[in-house]
Amino acid sequence: MSSYSHTIIHTPLSSTHTIIIHTHHYHPHTPPSPHYTGKALCLRANLAADEAAAAKLYAAAVQKFELALDIQPDFTAAMQGAALALRDLSYCQPPGSADALQVC
Repeated sequence: MSSYSHTIIHTPLSSTHTIIIHTHHYHPHTPPSPHYTGKALCLRANLAADEAAAAKLYAAAVQKFELALDIQPDFTAAMQGAALALRDLSYCQPPGSADALQVC
């Protein structure tokens, strides 16, 4: 099931060209799209060539999950995504730094 309803409008530009306009209508019962962007950023961070690049991607993912939570505060998947992204971000920090994950 799609999270958006789609409307396609064909507008003739000339006899051989047409402009196609896609409009999206948000359904209130679907997760906010920043959540999916955060998930994609985490996946990219897992494939990053070095820890600095991964850290930037995890930090951007955290921001997207927080944006999703601003839209829908009880969205548990966004809460979990933010927690996991923060955990993985801490793994990118040098051992012993204030931002590194401390395991007791």
